[in-house]
Amino acid sequence: MKKKQKRQQKFGKCVYCGKLANLTVDHIPPKNLFSQPRPNNLITVPSCQKCNSAASKDDEYFRLVMATSINTNISESTKLRDKALRALEKPNKKGFQKAFLNRIKEVELYTPTGLFICNTALYNADFERLNKVASRIVRGLYFYHRKVSIPKRHIINVIPFQTLNPDDKELMNKISKVVSHILIKTPIIIGDDVFKYWHGFNDDEQDCSIWVLQFYNYFEFIVIVKRKI
Repeated sequence: MKKKQKRQQKFGKCVYCGKLANLTVDHIPPKNLFSQPRPNNLITVPSCQKCNSAASKDDEYFRLVMATSINTNISESTKLRDKALRALEKPNKKGFQKAFLNRIKEVELYTPTGLFICNTALYNADFERLNKVASRIVRGLYFYHRKVSIPKRHIINVIPFQTLNPDDKELMNKISKVVSHILIKTPIIIGDDVFKYWHGFNDDEQDCSIWVLQFYNYFEFIVIVKRKI
């Protein structure tokens, strides 16, 4: 019987670090956000093993926060929540579990008139880690659409929509002006309502762009790619 030939690794430039290396396939967004069977339109980009492996813990944290934050009746969100919480119970996840639980605090809920309702648990998400994942997703999407990596002279600003104060009218108006022209477009959807995104490239500076990422019709990130000043 003939031995199965090992697939030859592709050699090329990593979409994230830009170094030449043996390449792996990285899924954009992380494939752990999708239940089986996964959608057939998953986006993949070329990544070196180092960048791919380095992102795995942040990807897992991202999934866990999405799973415990989303408040929808989407069946996929329920599957994600169950899967993420089961993974948290594994013996080899004790450190991860402890770090996650340490960010939960008890807070008091009050009515708008000041009447006490109850005590409830509130999770203080590590947005630095979430932003890293959102930034990497945009790096991958940028490559997918432009066939080149984001130039090194550029910076990526990530704004989690959940951190914005809706009562700050001036800020919300500024945000609205930035994203309104791309939100009128039809979004690109991957996996039903699991992930969708809108994007637009600057007419004058085509390497600058704006992205809106949405997960489970709830959690949103605004991502701006621009040149360093």
